[in-house]
Amino acid sequence: LVAACLSVVGLGFTSMTRYYPVWRSGTVTIQDFLYNEGVISVLMFASEFFYRGVVLFVLARRSFWGSILLQTLPYAFLHLGKPDIEVPYSFFAGIAFGWANLRSRSVIPSWATHAIGSALFDALILLT
Repeated sequence: LVAACLSVVGLGFTSMTRYYPVWRSGTVTIQDFLYNEGVISVLMFASEFFYRGVVLFVLARRSFWGSILLQTLPYAFLHLGKPDIEVPYSFFAGIAFGWANLRSRSVIPSWATHAIGSALFDALILLT
């Protein structure tokens, strides 16, 4: 629900609507959309698995909140070079995603939210 609200807010940022979807070129069919979002969701799974799987869960043995913060910082820095609003957004999303993953003991909550939120935002851009 939060991702959906933020997607609507993101439409107000020209930097976001010019940057996304990163695969857009010409007319986009439903098949193109589903294929490209599928590829992106696989890439997002790899990212979520590394940062909020391997790094988070290894560090969580020492500190719940420390692990959340330590996995969030490099993840936020990965968003440098994208629209400026993404760096602080990814920092706070990383905290929420880290907390959700530790509570559920799975990377599925962050991956699903990340992939669905991304697909929703791309769809909203293409439809507007």
